[in-house]
Amino acid sequence: MTDILGTLAQQRRQFIPSKPIEYLALQLAKKLNDQEAVRYYLTLFDRHEANLLLRVFRQCGRQGHLSGPGFMRLLKQLTESES
Repeated sequence: MTDILGTLAQQRRQFIPSKPIEYLALQLAKKLNDQEAVRYYLTLFDRHEANLLLRVFRQCGRQGHLSGPGFMRLLKQLTESES
């Protein structure tokens, strides 16, 4: 017997992109091993240019800090230095 409430809760948590920018946010979260925070990455795409976020992602990869906290730290550094 399946747990109906558990199944519904899992479906609510699952993020299904319906726009290209949502797909990009999902892929970014997956690459950073931070899928639980996909909706947060989506808000970042609302606040920042996609090119900036992708530049931060590439730089994280080059520096070996490919994680959610590493990404956020570098994004904060870059946005503070550009303002």
